[in-house]
Amino acid sequence: YRRERARDGRQEQAKAVAAKLIAFARRMEEFEESGEPQDEETQQEMMEVIRLLLDLDAIQMKQLVEEFRSAEDLKDETRAGMIGFSIMMLASEHPDTAMSIFTESSDMLDEIGVQEQVVGMALARWAAKDPLEALDWIRQNEKEHASLVTEDTKAAVLGGIAQHDLTTALDLADEWGMDGHMDRVVRSARTSEERLALLRAVREREGADVGSVLHSLGNQMRSESFEEAQAWLEKAEMTGEEKEGFADGLRGWNQNTADTGEWMEWAGENLKEGKVKELAGSMMAEWTQRDFRAAGEWLNDAEEGVMKNAAVASYAKTVAPYEPEVAADWARTLDGKVREEASRHVYREWKKLDESAAAEFARKEGLE
Repeated sequence: YRRERARDGRQEQAKAVAAKLIAFARRMEEFEESGEPQDEETQQEMMEVIRLLLDLDAIQMKQLVEEFRSAEDLKDETRAGMIGFSIMMLASEHPDTAMSIFTESSDMLDEIGVQEQVVGMALARWAAKDPLEALDWIRQNEKEHASLVTEDTKAAVLGGIAQHDLTTALDLADEWGMDGHMDRVVRSARTSEERLALLRAVREREGADVGSVLHSLGNQMRSESFEEAQAWLEKAEMTGEEKEGFADGLRGWNQNTADTGEWMEWAGENLKEGKVKELAGSMMAEWTQRDFRAAGEWLNDAEEGVMKNAAVASYAKTVAPYEPEVAADWARTLDGKVREEASRHVYREWKKLDESAAAEFARKEGLE
């Protein structure tokens, strides 16, 4: 009896909220037709509407949508907009219920073009909470809603499943032809052991794109402690080719520059000359843009060789626009074509700030 009373109370609450929302929606239609701007009272009422929605549970939200569907005096576009908004709010905490409502209301939502937004958000949340159920929905609805089950949606499901069942996630990546989205699977591996298990599993799969996984691992691990990454690399026992795939992921902008020098030293010890030049140049350019003083201090103590030469050339080119004299000094430490290329770059940048000083530098370097 108490349960029935509680259930009836929730239903009445949902109906009351629906009545307020429908009345509010009608006023919004009137505002739109009159062309009058919304006043402060209307904006406050909108905030109250959102608060009321947040107080509803999943069952109440489902009932709310039913009330919207039966509100025949609302415009189809308004009704669909209210349903779409409700589904998106529901998707945050109850994505399974949100997708159930979507399936029942997809024809209506199609009229206002919000299907992709609703499905993308709800499935991504669902995949994180219960990836296997999200996968079941995709398999049952992919044909009917082919335009909505995007690669991004599938990638979110892959990442969610990988947290629970790595083999199934890899099977799905093969089935969907999504090796390019393996970064979602890699992100699910957070500990050293999980990453090793992932790498072993991919190595064992015939035709698997090991390079894509290594690239994602490199990208992920560069933002972490180099010391921990180094310990993992020793256990991973990579081949030379695998190290180069991992190194490709180390390139690009990264929030953590503290260990950049150690990563460049690792590159110098483990990669072929061409890859060393490429990686050291990229990482030094980023480091210089973030903290050119720290990068310069590290260069002073760096061991001579291919890696340092590439880093110096990159440093000189990057610092030239605002410290051309410093850049010139570093360029002079290089030899041959590398020195000439760096010096010409410094000259072009210096000329923008001080033509006479740039000309004197060019004369001494024999660039004229």
